[in-house]
Amino acid sequence: LQDLSKSAMYYRKVVDLYRYCVSVFQYDGGHWLIGLAEFYSKGRGVSKDLAEAYMWLKLANESNEADEAESELTSLCAQMSQSELADGEKRYQQRQQLGEEKFSES
Repeated sequence: LQDLSKSAMYYRKVVDLYRYCVSVFQYDGGHWLIGLAEFYSKGRGVSKDLAEAYMWLKLANESNEADEAESELTSLCAQMSQSELADGEKRYQQRQQLGEEKFSES
């Protein structure tokens, strides 16, 4: 469990670094986002959080891994309640806004 927790933490750091350093339209770290979503969807090394997994898969859907992300997102949505979907969409919108603010500062 300790190794999975560390893995999830490092995936998150890599994802945040990629998203901070390059624009959304040039983003090519979709596989990292999909991997991070899997940690949250399965509760591996982190608390299981389907809304968080949803957010990362929606972000991956903007990357070069969009086909795989869309497939994973469809599968995940089938497991989620309406409140989890709403929470995931809210987190996605907040993350998008945060990303736009960071990019406009540079």
